[in-house]
Amino acid sequence: MDLSSQTALLRNQKFRSRPSYIKVAPNQYRTQPGWATVIFQQWGPRKWNGNHQRLQTTESPCISACTTATNLSSLGDFQSNSTINFQRKMTTLEENLRMTIPEIEPLQKKTEEEDVTPQEEKGGVSLGKIIYQLIAAVAVSWVSMIIGYSSAYTSPSEKSILHDFDIDKDEMKWISSLLPFGALVGGLCGGTFIEYMGRKWTVLLTNIIFLVGWTVTFFAQHHTYLYASRIINGFSVGIASLALPVYLAETVQPEVRGTLGLLPTAFGNIGILVCFLFGTVYQWKVLALIGAIISIPFLLLIWLIPETPKFLTAKGKDEQSRSALQWLRGPNADVDKEFFELQKCQKESNDKHESVMVLFATNNLKLLAIVLGLMFFQQMSGINAVIFYTTRIFCGIRFQHRRKYMYNDCRGS
Repeated sequence: MDLSSQTALLRNQKFRSRPSYIKVAPNQYRTQPGWATVIFQQWGPRKWNGNHQRLQTTESPCISACTTATNLSSLGDFQSNSTINFQRKMTTLEENLRMTIPEIEPLQKKTEEEDVTPQEEKGGVSLGKIIYQLIAAVAVSWVSMIIGYSSAYTSPSEKSILHDFDIDKDEMKWISSLLPFGALVGGLCGGTFIEYMGRKWTVLLTNIIFLVGWTVTFFAQHHTYLYASRIINGFSVGIASLALPVYLAETVQPEVRGTLGLLPTAFGNIGILVCFLFGTVYQWKVLALIGAIISIPFLLLIWLIPETPKFLTAKGKDEQSRSALQWLRGPNADVDKEFFELQKCQKESNDKHESVMVLFATNNLKLLAIVLGLMFFQQMSGINAVIFYTTRIFCGIRFQHRRKYMYNDCRGS
């Protein structure tokens, strides 16, 4: 039976199956067509163009691709008749393929993007990609360890200083308090240094100042030498406290900036610990020598790290800036996009010509209050005083503890 006879047979009402009803809700039914109706809809009359079936058009790429594939297979079945011209049949297939490929290619590209993007997001940043940034972070954080060592110096060395220089506790308080005084002056000058000398060379300057300060302490013959050395070291502390965060912020990529940004704090605490550990064995002179020795390794590490790309771009040294950025991101990293964004940000900054008064703008007052509030409560908590006088504090606690037990023994007797 050919196709026309099958179609005429299905058109006959007596060969059609009766529809069934499906209950979808209380007192509600939905009509389900019979099997003959479904077959008739699928194999009913079709539109033909000559000896070929005309494909159905649609606006959806996904439906069009599926429909085209189905029609192509059906078209192959219908054109398998030997009476159809083979050349004409191949021409029609090629036309259908040309219509289908432009619709399928965007779907394939979209699927590939969806498959690749989540893997990149989940993968994170490997250690091999940040190894040079880690080297730079460790190098500048070494100066932070000298800061911690300088802060803790007077605590373990207080007893030996009082004995060797024959001074009282009031003069010892000046030796301890002159460090934050020098840091106050250094903090005010630090902004000028990092803008004119650069971040890298400013950090090197602070290390040299530390070395000079510890040398003066080691050769001190009078307690006034200790006054001078503490001011020198404090001046370096103030500059380094500004230069180190700026250097890390401009060299470390955002994905690991939080992790590597904690290294200066960690190294600073290590410096405090090292000073207390050696203070249990050595006196003030040897502790000053150890402080000078700790300052030497950075003189070698400084030649391994570059200047920050942002500073070089601000000075118009684009080639050096790109080389520094390539070193920090790795030899195989693509830095074109990041370098372009760096140049764009610098150009926008130059066009605005903003002054320091922008900090007091209405939009920035809240941020300024948060930053100043955090620093105020951190410093007013007295953490520096605790570090300067840790030994005296614990000695006082031990003395009070002994006196309490002696008083109780006297009352018992």
